[in-house]
Amino acid sequence: MHAWFSKESLKDPNAKWTNIGIDPYWDSKGRVSNCLMLSNNFYGFEVPSSDSPLHQNIGPVIPDTFPCITPVFDSFLNTHTRTIYFALGTNVIISPQNIITILKSFLELIDQNVIDGVIWSTIRTDILKSLQLTNFSSQISSILNNEHPHIHISKFSPQFAILPHINTKLFLSHGSAASCHESMYTATPMLESPLIITRRLILQKARH
Repeated sequence: MHAWFSKESLKDPNAKWTNIGIDPYWDSKGRVSNCLMLSNNFYGFEVPSSDSPLHQNIGPVIPDTFPCITPVFDSFLNTHTRTIYFALGTNVIISPQNIITILKSFLELIDQNVIDGVIWSTIRTDILKSLQLTNFSSQISSILNNEHPHIHISKFSPQFAILPHINTKLFLSHGSAASCHESMYTATPMLESPLIITRRLILQKARH
């Protein structure tokens, strides 16, 4: 469907180009067929394929510098030896109902002594809507108000500094390529939930 839409959207520009003596490009890739293409990749992560000599993998591309761990996160991790780091990136939005379900699961894991801490990087999560659905549950309300002693919520988290910490035992992620690269680079185990359909292929690669 996407390819068909792209082709249809080029009909009008192609007609105009033809009228002024410019060769039409029905295949949008024709414009880049002679360009050097660099892909941010992790060796062994992508499925081997036959590519143009002008297509080069150069990854993983990771910044030379990144935000250091802050005293708040450092203190939390040092006092919680089995911590899950939970982040869904900058594009994923989950419903308030699902947020409540996830938080209840975290509480169960803590009660069962499977883990003893959670760092949740919320970014685009609407805390207020979730708070309205708690029905005044004291535990869930305390989490959303960032008052729970074993669950820390932050809009921004220095992910690349948190992942290699000795007490970060699991990275719960939506499975973006960048998150997979950082997880592999820091040797942090991942549990991935492909909330976006395009992430499923990435997760299949990560599994192997």
